[in-house]
Amino acid sequence: MLKDRFFRGAIAGIIAGIPMNIWSYFAYYINITEIRFADWAAILVYGHKPTTIIQLLFAQFVQFIWIGFLGFVFAYLVPIITSRGVLIKGACYGLFVGFAVFSIATMLKVQYLTKTPLDNAISNYIGALIWGIVMAEVLRRMSRAKV
Repeated sequence: MLKDRFFRGAIAGIIAGIPMNIWSYFAYYINITEIRFADWAAILVYGHKPTTIIQLLFAQFVQFIWIGFLGFVFAYLVPIITSRGVLIKGACYGLFVGFAVFSIATMLKVQYLTKTPLDNAISNYIGALIWGIVMAEVLRRMSRAKV
């Protein structure tokens, strides 16, 4: 297994992003939400939702880099908070990150992200839960239960 905590965390974050984004696209296409996680990245990078497939793909890439970063942060937090109950801690971390991102977007008055309908918020928090739990499990497996 990878011996470097940084890479284990980043890879776990990116891998966990796959089911999170599957949920995001599914919720978007069945009209549960109006904004995908890739749209969040696009708005932060371009100032608007993606208008071309190239913009969407680049925004999705940026979003995967971001969640890789968040995964490595969690990997460095685990020794401090212990690995006991790591899936619950991963879920809480995912929810905390989701809340922090919503809060920062609101405080900075980021266009398109400041007024979030309830269905969008619920969908995003479901995605955050999926990401946190899967990221913690992938990290646990990569670390052979040591995290």
